[in-house]
Amino acid sequence: MTSASREKIEKRAYELYLKRGGAHGYDVADWLKAEKEILGNGQSAAPAGASRPAAKTRAGAATGEPKPQPAARSRTPKKGA
Repeated sequence: MTSASREKIEKRAYELYLKRGGAHGYDVADWLKAEKEILGNGQSAAPAGASRPAAKTRAGAATGEPKPQPAARSRTPKKGA
């Protein structure tokens, strides 16, 4: 991959991040989508024969929806503290 290709992918991935409202947790999905758009035909930017660790799946990652946030914890002090 040339440095020009990488810069295009970085720029497009950032555009996707902004389009989603800056929600965190989708960096891998944004990168792969940008890579596919820039390089086309499902080609990877990784050199031939290089393996990439499997991406962790997240709720809504395939649909682009934000992942659910954990419930807020109660901050009441414990007895005897």
